[in-house]
Amino acid sequence: MDRVVVGCRQQFGSIGRSCPDTVKRSAFGKVPGVLTDTNGRKVVFGTGSAGFVITMKATETTVKRMVVINAPQEAVWNTLVRRGLAVLHLLREDGYKAMQEGSTHVWYDAEDPQQEPRLKTTISVVAAPRRIALMAYVPSTGLPDLPENYTSVDIELATEEDGRTLVTVEQGDFAAYRHGKKLARDAGNGWVEALIRLREHVEHEAAA
Repeated sequence: MDRVVVGCRQQFGSIGRSCPDTVKRSAFGKVPGVLTDTNGRKVVFGTGSAGFVITMKATETTVKRMVVINAPQEAVWNTLVRRGLAVLHLLREDGYKAMQEGSTHVWYDAEDPQQEPRLKTTISVVAAPRRIALMAYVPSTGLPDLPENYTSVDIELATEEDGRTLVTVEQGDFAAYRHGKKLARDAGNGWVEALIRLREHVEHEAAA
């Protein structure tokens, strides 16, 4: 399984964006290093002391992303549940609604709440402090709001041997969508940024 550290800087890119999917594993650890993708571009990584990582998607229409957070599993879970998934994606939800099995959450663009919802989710599993599962519907696809047009999202937390927490997110399958590959790429990029925010929130609170 190829792994690459998040928070990297491509030679022609910007800080804080995900590395290209063509990057192959050359090193893994807590110290800075350099990866080279299949196009020959150098990628600087390892800016964080925790050595947080992602994995590349398993197929072109499914997504898998991972992050290692330098905090106990309970602390990561509490931040995840308290802040909510919408905030991590820089979206807005009207009022506070706890994540409970069967609950529905509608997320809007934080800067333009008058637009159509960006995402509608229904929580299917809440198993503290290790797993949240939900079904997600993207209205912008133009498909009707029916069960067959939802993708599954699975978020799992696990304690590493050194006490840090591994967070894994899987989403898919987008194969039935008209632009499934693009939707999968967009979802993957969104989760990379959301996981970076989660890590920053948790580790900031742990250091306070």
